Amino acid sequence: MVNTLIVMGSRIRQLRNQGKISQLDLAISAGLQPSAVSDYEQGKRSPSVEKLEAIATALGVTTDYLLGRTDADSAKVQEPLLPALQEFIDNQDKHLLEPLTPFEIEMLSSIPGNLPLFSYAHIVNTIRNEIQHREPK
Repeated sequence: MVNTLIVMGSRIRQLRNQGKISQLDLAISAGLQPSAVSDYEQGKRSPSVEKLEAIATALGVTTDYLLGRTDADSAKVQEPLLPALQEFIDNQDKHLLEPLTPFEIEMLSSIPGNLPLFSYAHIVNTIRNEIQHREPK
């Protein structure tokens, strides 16, 4: 029998790497400590149901996929982007100095309701500043 912790850790790492998401970014998005993400990826410990759901949401998959109960083909959770967010993403070069990362798009996608374009730019810059100040130098 396959160890669920090993499968879960492997899938978290694989999705995080595919999305070019750092452990810190995933931790912030899911409301976890970065060390917890590392421990989950290494199969050292198991997240609570609430934390597993937060990780799945941050990575855009189901908890069943993370636990190895489903295949990748059926695991992705795709919701349409709000029109204003899609316009912001399509024209991001007009609003930002650097392109959006998958993590930033995920964070913006989790905000309910349409916002003015300048609000999305403000949110991205705030996220970038927060991450920059949290990263060890």
